[in-house]
Order: sequence, then structure tokens, then C-alpha cells
Amino acid sequence: MAKIALDPIEEKREETPKKIKINKKFSPGSIILEMFLGTFNIIFSIAILSFSIILNLLKSTIHQIIGSQFTLDMRPLIFITIPIFLFGVFLHFYSIERIAKRYYKLYGLLIFFNGIFMSGIILFYIYKMSINWFGVSIFGNTSIGLNQWFYLPSILYIIYSIFTIYYSLILMRK
Repeated sequence: MAKIALDPIEEKREETPKKIKINKKFSPGSIILEMFLGTFNIIFSIAILSFSIILNLLKSTIHQIIGSQFTLDMRPLIFITIPIFLFGVFLHFYSIERIAKRYYKLYGLLIFFNGIFMSGIILFYIYKMSINWFGVSIFGNTSIGLNQWFYLPSILYIIYSIFTIYYSLILMRK
């Protein structure tokens, strides 16, 4: 004869081991790294934007103190810094959406277009002014503004925009 089990069903469910599914594409370390990179970009861009806006507001006072040989045009620096800020914000949204497993590839695509926009902006300023646009926009056509050390921000920004494009392609593949 067959035996009938009189144990409650709930107790049997607790006794059976559950299989845990591990998503290989999702690791908390990469999410934390992406959020750290996004936070770093946001803090860096806010610091540069704040400095640029304060210097732009105090331009007339600074011209009275040191003279008008320096142009102190901060608009190119402000326009260059906004895509860095957007990159940080998009990275945060990407991380949140990746945890939720929803629209993270869309944010990867937005980061890609932001990288293309960053490359376009720097190439425009290099074409419009020169490779030392940073020195020329702040210090004018003086010996300080035409110094070769001001090539470095353009080169670093080009490298960073290429890194952003490459990183966005990696993000879209995840």
C-alpha cells in the first residue's frame, strides 16, 4: 500500500535546496568602478565649471588689476567641460540601469555619442584657434598663451574622448 505524507507542504519546501543562478555578466566590482569613474568625472567637471564661472564673473576686476593683455575667455573651457559632466551622469545612469537589467545599452549608446561630440568639440577648437587653444583663450596671443605646454590639454582631451568612445563600445557589449 502507498503511504500518504502528512507533513505540511511548507516544511518540505524549506528542506529542498534551491539552485542559485549566477549572472556572469554582472559583477558588483565593475558597477562600483563605473560609479567611481562617473563620480570622478562629475566632481572634476563641477570644479572646472565653478572655477571658469567665477573667473568669468571676476573678469573685469582681474583686468583692472593685471591689465587687459590677457583675454581670460573661459567659454571654450566651459563648453569642453560640459561633455565630461554628461559622461559622468550617463555612467551613473548606466550603472543603475545595469543593476536593474533594463535600458543600460541605451545609456552605453548615449555615452558613445557623447564621446563623438567630445572629439568634435576639441577638433573644432583646434581648427578654430590652434592646438594650444587653452593658452590662447585664457592668456591671449602673449608669450604665455603661445607656450608649448598648452598643447597638453588638447592632447589629453583627445585621448580622453577616444577612451570614452572605446569605453562606450565595451559598455554596449556587456
